[in-house]
Amino acid sequence: MKKIYKKASLLAGLIVFAGSIAGCGNTNTNLEGKVLGDYVIELPTITSIDYEAGLKKNKELFGKFGCSTIAKVLGDGDMVIGRSFDLYYSNNPAYVIRTDVQGYYKTVGVAYNTFDGKDFKTIKENGVTYDELLTLLFFTEDVINEKGFYIEGNMRPAQFEDSGIKPSTGTNPNAKVSLSFPAVVRYLGERCATVDEALELVKTLNVYGMNTGEVSWGGGLLLADESGRHGILELIDNKLIWNEGASCHTNYYINDEYQEKAQNGNGLGRYELLLENIDGVTNEKEMAELMKDVRYSQFFYPYEAKFNVVSEACGEGDLYKDLGGRLTLDMCRSHKYDEQVLAILEEMQSKQRVKTIQQLRDEQSDWLSVWQTVANCNKRTLSVTFFEDDTLTFDYKV
Repeated sequence: MKKIYKKASLLAGLIVFAGSIAGCGNTNTNLEGKVLGDYVIELPTITSIDYEAGLKKNKELFGKFGCSTIAKVLGDGDMVIGRSFDLYYSNNPAYVIRTDVQGYYKTVGVAYNTFDGKDFKTIKENGVTYDELLTLLFFTEDVINEKGFYIEGNMRPAQFEDSGIKPSTGTNPNAKVSLSFPAVVRYLGERCATVDEALELVKTLNVYGMNTGEVSWGGGLLLADESGRHGILELIDNKLIWNEGASCHTNYYINDEYQEKAQNGNGLGRYELLLENIDGVTNEKEMAELMKDVRYSQFFYPYEAKFNVVSEACGEGDLYKDLGGRLTLDMCRSHKYDEQVLAILEEMQSKQRVKTIQQLRDEQSDWLSVWQTVANCNKRTLSVTFFEDDTLTFDYKV
């Protein structure tokens, strides 16, 4: 059994776990994992998945967060993707999950459960329940499989009624398989070897947005494979729209038609920072460094962030009645409302970050959960770095 390491060059070819390989079929036994660091747990390799129960459970899921993703084919031909995940209102742990299910491709990815999962201390002491595992499996944020196919998902905020954009209640109601947007990551990641295969398979599914009962959030999926082909598939208006060759997305629609219609979203600042600096990325280490610059948690430090935090408020609020009532993407670039938006950010900062992370942990209150991944489709690797300690990087090979 290999030991946990920091910044090790050796790839984790075996699961890092004090126990046996586990499946998803036993509903009575809690699943224990290895604590990689504060609020980070690696589960044993999953060898069976109850898809029927998982997809039923998946209908109950909802969450929102700030995510940034960009892809690039490096000079040596390797397809590399950088991905940042930010969640600033949860005390649940993040999970590294590997799967090796008969009849499906092996995968490795990172999952999160802020919906019905227990806090880190409870999970550490008692393990993950069957119900919690189902949530994690079908809310895995990014996946790379043994064929070099990579897929990840970013959320798109729900749209206001007067945008004319309908809630995404289902793209193909007559399909045999119906699943919410986040579950598409695992579903395609375990079944597809290429972008082509994924685009064909997703047509046969009924994909719907994450529903709160009042609104339905859409999303975007970045797909890439070892050939270098990549693009972003967006769920909006009960349609799946493929943007061939699109390499970057955050939390607003990138499709030209819907970018004009959409009235709600954020992440323009992160998006522009990534595109401005991606040309300088020549290797995976530099990709990881770039992803640090777009941590959404910097949103709460408006004078320290490297991206334009004012633009993060695109479409939010009702303070802009003289120009239609909502801040649009074009208005974000004008800087006309910088002062008002910064005031909003500072108020949010005072509410969210008045205490240190350690104080928040001690009180079992909300705190930041942030990680980033760098995937290499050609090498079949996923490198995961966690916010609490940037020396905590774990390298996995599928």
